[in-house]
Amino acid sequence: MYNKTIDELIYLLALSHELVWNFTPRELETIIMEFNSLNEFWNADEVKIKEFAKSNNIKVEKIERFLNKRYKIDINALLDLRKELLDKKIRVLLCTDKDYPPLLKKWKKPVRLSENRFIYKPRVLFLMGNKIDLSNCISIIGTRKCSNEGAELAKEIASKLVKHGYTVVSGMAIGIDSSAHIGAIDVRGRTTAVLPWLDPLYPPENKDLAKDILKNGCLLSEFYKKDLIRLPFKVNLFLERDKIIAAISHKILVVETGVKGGSIRVANIASKLGREIYVCKPKVHDKDKWNGFKRLRVYYKAKVYEDIDSLL
Repeated sequence: MYNKTIDELIYLLALSHELVWNFTPRELETIIMEFNSLNEFWNADEVKIKEFAKSNNIKVEKIERFLNKRYKIDINALLDLRKELLDKKIRVLLCTDKDYPPLLKKWKKPVRLSENRFIYKPRVLFLMGNKIDLSNCISIIGTRKCSNEGAELAKEIASKLVKHGYTVVSGMAIGIDSSAHIGAIDVRGRTTAVLPWLDPLYPPENKDLAKDILKNGCLLSEFYKKDLIRLPFKVNLFLERDKIIAAISHKILVVETGVKGGSIRVANIASKLGREIYVCKPKVHDKDKWNGFKRLRVYYKAKVYEDIDSLL
């Protein structure tokens, strides 16, 4: 593991702006193991970099892309961004860092979602908050168009989980997600909101909720500023958010969902990662929600949530 100094943070920001998705998490781990720091890798001799890539089966085009871009990126221009992150006390973790969340660290192989789509564990994480504890998490998720009964149930379960020492994870969306965060906050428990990006806050309607989360938990994303995201191909940032919600917890609880949407996507990823999936029986007569319940039971082998003991 390497010790990320403030200067090293500059190179991590440069990498995350233009080149982090150029390399898989495994390749980044290999780079750090070989060069000890991003600083050394960034400024290494071209011949050494190419020899390293060849011996570690890193594609030539990836290395050429890096070599062509590394000195075109204005490192000095990133000084203001570094200051902004430090002033906001935002932590930046590479997937090789010792403080990188434990369950994410154990995610080794890419997950195949379709013939041409794979997802990887986050290469970089941006974390903001007073109490960051991601060692014992349970994710509570559900539809934005939830019933009042579903919202109250999400609050109740979240409150009970934090009293048992868990961190409640959700996506801070309107509906079930917000209710789960509020349930944890109401009893001063830890809660983490996983976002598609940190700035600007999404959804903007939950600005006050985000402030409450930060008092006793954290906001987390693979991306810092939406307008600074530079990726080599089209990426669904909400899918990237959902993969973290699925991977960061031992267990996933779906309170209410239809047959389509983010909750089903999280369940799909969670099942491929071997996480336990639970689902609540809908408390309302809504065909779509009952069909969502059945889909989770049949396709993702979700267990039925009966009470807090059945989840623990």
